[in-house]
Amino acid sequence: MNHPAHADLLARYRKAAAEAQQKEQLVRVVAAKGPRAIQLASETAAKAVRRRKVLESQLEQLGITER
Repeated sequence: MNHPAHADLLARYRKAAAEAQQKEQLVRVVAAKGPRAIQLASETAAKAVRRRKVLESQLEQLGITER
């Protein structure tokens, strides 16, 4: 895994994973603010999760696993 592109992809994945986790927590925080706030936070979290999954798929294709 010494290839710079692999390291960059792995770094992007880790960032996306952290962002997805943060956005999912945001949904819990805005739960008291009403249905529209929940909907917007849920949509944002879903986008972050999709980005994470795309990067995860790319890593799997390269044979790289997150430890």
